[in-house]
Amino acid sequence: MNLLINGRWRLSLSELEKRTEEKDKDSFLYWINHSFGATQQHVAGQLKAVQKTKEICPDIKTVNEHFAGSGIGTMILQKLLNPDHHNAWDIDPICVENLQFNHPEVNISLGDARETTLETEPADFAVLDFNRFTATRINLWRKQLNTIFGNQPANLLGKDPVKTGIGVFNQHDFPC
Repeated sequence: MNLLINGRWRLSLSELEKRTEEKDKDSFLYWINHSFGATQQHVAGQLKAVQKTKEICPDIKTVNEHFAGSGIGTMILQKLLNPDHHNAWDIDPICVENLQFNHPEVNISLGDARETTLETEPADFAVLDFNRFTATRINLWRKQLNTIFGNQPANLLGKDPVKTGIGVFNQHDFPC
């Protein structure tokens, strides 16, 4: 399966069929397979957020993308921001394989965001596209969020997938 993003960019989701069973429900690929309408909203929300980021901070050179998943956000970040250095992590090895296939220009690693957010070098843009996160769970991620905010990225995008397309935080207070 291919996903067309912004009417221009094709993203291969060839690994999609490997995440179809109930036991795979934590995988972003499973979610895409079972929630295509919500996936379209997700793509539109990501596109709008990154376009706005580019308007506010046009010179973003480094990106840290936690929860990279299927690579939808990775594609949008690469095409719109064209950063000099882009790190992306996901906890699902099948997602990581798919990311590596679609984005050889990105430094992609297997990693749990509970750890990668604490261990990474600061970047101009930090992306936290949480899986099943909602603001009511913010205390479970307090240490990670404090680390990210403490790095003072030029922009920070966090998404609440419980309310698809709604940013939990989209920080523009740091100087670009």
